[in-house]
Amino acid sequence: AEFILSCADEITEGIKLTFPEFKEKIVRVNISVDSRKYYCSKEIFENKENLITYMPRKNKSNSEILLFILDRLLPKNWKVKSIDNLTELEVANFFKRSKIFLSFSELEGLGLPPIESALCGNFVIGYTGEGGKEFWDLPIFDEVFSGDLRTFANKVINKVKDFNNN
Repeated sequence: AEFILSCADEITEGIKLTFPEFKEKIVRVNISVDSRKYYCSKEIFENKENLITYMPRKNKSNSEILLFILDRLLPKNWKVKSIDNLTELEVANFFKRSKIFLSFSELEGLGLPPIESALCGNFVIGYTGEGGKEFWDLPIFDEVFSGDLRTFANKVINKVKDFNNN
């Protein structure tokens, strides 16, 4: 290869560790998100529902366990919605309606759903996918160490309480 494209510092460092002889071929590229689809206006923010979105394809076993816990603990006025098997426009529309996005990112470098949901005004709780550490900062993003479902559940329940109280 003439070039090796990397979209996250974590990926770049992993390539350098594994293939130090190719470090000069690494080109750091930035991802982009369509701002015509993923955005949050004042009107969108004011009309958000008590809705939590997530993508079940990511870390399926963890998402199933967390949803079981949340089903028992969430107030009845809150709903959880999978964004799997939807078009990109449908996903963007759910992000605009929801308040919280649950990130089950695995070692994937830089997952887009957490960024896209945040741009639509969601509070993002969950796993960074490692590459997401570049932008995973409070007050929008709240990191959970991969597999720590007790902390994950507590953070979601506490954020729901914050929304209900404010």
